[in-house]
Amino acid sequence: QFQQTLTKMMILVLALLGLVCAEVTLPIRKPQKESLPQLKASEPIMEHLPAWLADVKLGSNSKSFALTIDTGSGLLGVYGQPCSACSAVGPTYNPLASTSSAAVPCTSLCKVCSGSQCQTQAAYLDGSGWTGNVVTDTVTIAGKSARTNFAYMVNASTSFVQTWEQGILGLAYPGALGYPYPVIGDILKQNGMDNEFWLDLNRDGSGELTLGSPDDRYVNGPLHTINVYATFNPTVYAFYRVLLQDITIDGKFIGFTSDFGLTIVDSGTTLLLLPYSVYIQFLSTINPNLPCKSAFDDKKVCSLTPSEIAQWPVIQITFDNGVIASIWPQDYLQARSDVGSSSYQLGIASSGSKQCLLGDPFLTNRYTGFIRSSNTIQFTDNSASSMAASSLLIFLVFFTV
Repeated sequence: QFQQTLTKMMILVLALLGLVCAEVTLPIRKPQKESLPQLKASEPIMEHLPAWLADVKLGSNSKSFALTIDTGSGLLGVYGQPCSACSAVGPTYNPLASTSSAAVPCTSLCKVCSGSQCQTQAAYLDGSGWTGNVVTDTVTIAGKSARTNFAYMVNASTSFVQTWEQGILGLAYPGALGYPYPVIGDILKQNGMDNEFWLDLNRDGSGELTLGSPDDRYVNGPLHTINVYATFNPTVYAFYRVLLQDITIDGKFIGFTSDFGLTIVDSGTTLLLLPYSVYIQFLSTINPNLPCKSAFDDKKVCSLTPSEIAQWPVIQITFDNGVIASIWPQDYLQARSDVGSSSYQLGIASSGSKQCLLGDPFLTNRYTGFIRSSNTIQFTDNSASSMAASSLLIFLVFFTV
């Protein structure tokens, strides 16, 4: 404890002297219900609801774009020109309007090219996707700028384009792209900051993105550390993959073992996605007499009171090093304000495969750090107190550049 305190004091002194850059924070948010498609309670839950948004400035003109924060992908992709689907819903990036913009030429690093222009393509689990031109330009996040590479979309499926956002901010490792320096790494490196970032996601739809070392205001209690594992070989990291040992509901084992492989911690996925067999056992383990159980089995939205929510069980996840994380019903029963003030959906679903993804239910109501320098994730405990909203979106992305 003394050593940690001494280290923080040294960093503070160096920051005051301008020798290192202290952490900076950026407010993030969930979109307001007015911007969401309306859903009747009798309909199945929707498959395209928003994740967390951050305002990012691009180009010499510092034009602001609301981008989805996605630890499950590694590239910044913004609605661009010409992209008819994109321009129909909001601001777009125009390279001709930024004097600092430069096209990235087609080289051996580019797996997709359009003439002499380097391109990238994104394909999502729901079948949506886009194609974009890669440029080098200025990106500013929380007042910190870097000249880096990103893509502006020239073609996008209508199922990808949404009215509440103007693109996606990938926060994964460079290996998630096959491209050497994604945006977040350049922002941290060019500003002399620690190679890490932190997410503070609240149930009321507000939050903070911290660049660099953690903000002590959000570290309430001990920090738990889990390992991130390489993806393709022992030295190449792509996504934030962790190893789960088991998952229990009120102490009851639901069939998850390490045999299912590595699990991705993904801020762009607003559900807890379980392997199909584990999801089926989860549903059968839950008390059938719990409020809204039958509606949730049918993937429907249902009305709940706070006391009814509290009757649902706590889910506990044990990681390979013995660290345990609790997921409270206040986090996996997700508020649907677009349907009604007391409407909720079950924020747990099947991934349709052996894959497991830890999305909003795991990340909400705790402070989580993605420590890229040591290939670890740190997080605080959460609690049942305070309730708020979350929603459904799957944004695990695969890129070719």
